[in-house]
Amino acid sequence: MVNRLPWAVAVSLLVTLPALALDLQVEVAPRSPITRHVALVVDRSGSMTGDPIRQALLAVNRFLVEPTDELQVALFAFADDTSRWPGIPEPNGPRPVPPGWAAFPSETAMQQAEEWLQSFPARGGTIVLPALRDALREPRPELSIVLVSDGKFSEDQVAALPTIIAEAQVERARAGLGEAVVACYGLGEQADSLRAIAQAGGGGYFREAPAADMEALLDLQPPAAIKSVVR
Repeated sequence: MVNRLPWAVAVSLLVTLPALALDLQVEVAPRSPITRHVALVVDRSGSMTGDPIRQALLAVNRFLVEPTDELQVALFAFADDTSRWPGIPEPNGPRPVPPGWAAFPSETAMQQAEEWLQSFPARGGTIVLPALRDALREPRPELSIVLVSDGKFSEDQVAALPTIIAEAQVERARAGLGEAVVACYGLGEQADSLRAIAQAGGGGYFREAPAADMEALLDLQPPAAIKSVVR
């Protein structure tokens, strides 16, 4: 039996930011719930400079600080190329954690993940296909992928996205891993690219509240204080 997090719980963990209740806009309703193995794929390209990257960091922070027990997380960052957090492997632990993953809840893992993600400046192109493909190829059952991005991808990438996801799902089925759930956490205006990913991946597309509300949040929680936001 697949062990899944209730969708309502997963969404609240991912998008309920501290100090201000923000309205969550559902652009594409999910068909499947988020599972306990979550690969966060975070956009660090030039279009994310300023408020978008701060929103992304806050979203990841909130997701990591209040996870449900037994959650394991992988973290990818992409711009012109894709980088991956090494995680905190625990091959001999009570819940084996492979390389590139970390078990949560864990203050140590949360701090290392945040520091790693913040080490990448928001710059360069937005090459999402390799990052999404790498995440989908993770050899783990019960896999969910959450793409955190403004969705400003080139037209050729947008056209290829459904095929990339479909082909990866076939590969996962052949390997006996089961289909991955792919969800989108959108920053900024509605993006057709994120809608296409959510429709193909089944995990839904959710977008944060209007910019005015986010500016109020960022006034309360400046970027330098991101690590202490939810302590």
